[in-house]
Amino acid sequence: MAKKALADIPYLLDRGGRYFARVVIPKKLRPFLDNKSELREPLGPDRRAAKEALNEAVGRLKATLRQAARAAEAAGAGPVSIPANAQTPEKIMVAHYRRMIALDNEFRNTDHRFARFGYADEQVVEALRQGMAGAVTDGELMDVIGDRFWRLCG
Repeated sequence: MAKKALADIPYLLDRGGRYFARVVIPKKLRPFLDNKSELREPLGPDRRAAKEALNEAVGRLKATLRQAARAAEAAGAGPVSIPANAQTPEKIMVAHYRRMIALDNEFRNTDHRFARFGYADEQVVEALRQGMAGAVTDGELMDVIGDRFWRLCG
């Protein structure tokens, strides 16, 4: 029954309780990838964690295929089509959000100092809430989070 359920999840492979992301290499690209017929990336033994990590792993494998396709085209093999990822951007963002929550939980559960972090200033907390609700101007929002924004984007 579990094997049948996995068949419904594209790119997920179960080998003896170990899960892998698996992408088939088009025949034209195999000479550019050591004559392999597929690319695999291990996802671990936990099915739920494997499903959450699948989107990013498939993205990395498809990036390898695109790189090989560029090499093939440069070598004169002609254009090679790479199958589109079956995962929607929404699913990818949900997986990212879940990983961030898991990381936060791991920090909170392994380091007592993490619980001390937070905002002591209630005005900052309220400004963040208002910003998330879209109730402040761009200038007001930059006053609250501008330094963090420039650290991340600048």
